[in-house]
Amino acid sequence: MTDDFWGRTKKLYNQILTNPNAKPSSVPVQKAPRPIAPTPEVPVQQVEQQSPLTNQDKEALLRDAGSKLLVVELKYDNKIRMVEPYSIKSGIYGRLFYGFDPGRAVDAGHREPHIQSFRVDRIQSIKITNMHYAPRWDVFPDYIE
Repeated sequence: MTDDFWGRTKKLYNQILTNPNAKPSSVPVQKAPRPIAPTPEVPVQQVEQQSPLTNQDKEALLRDAGSKLLVVELKYDNKIRMVEPYSIKSGIYGRLFYGFDPGRAVDAGHREPHIQSFRVDRIQSIKITNMHYAPRWDVFPDYIE
């Protein structure tokens, strides 16, 4: 059957080269012997936590997304933000998550892309999306060996 396909393809190709005005219907088309099953959809990897998360749970989700270079959807200060995870550090106000929020950089009128800090205890929800990103800086350098 494969040889038949390539033979018909070669014949059609030659017809097009010799007669560019040839109609594709000049090559007989055979119906498939059986119905072709639709391609199954690839499941989207999403993790959304509805119950209140501990700060440790939030950090674990952020590290997981960062290690896979996946954008996270954060609810922070009652706003939804799409953020590229980069690192988590201790600060004077507690644990701080550092990420790049492309929408925030544009909204704030910054000329250069820069890292935003988010207090881990103020993150209201986290959803790991299936959107990959190309890192602009080192991702979680403290945790990658």
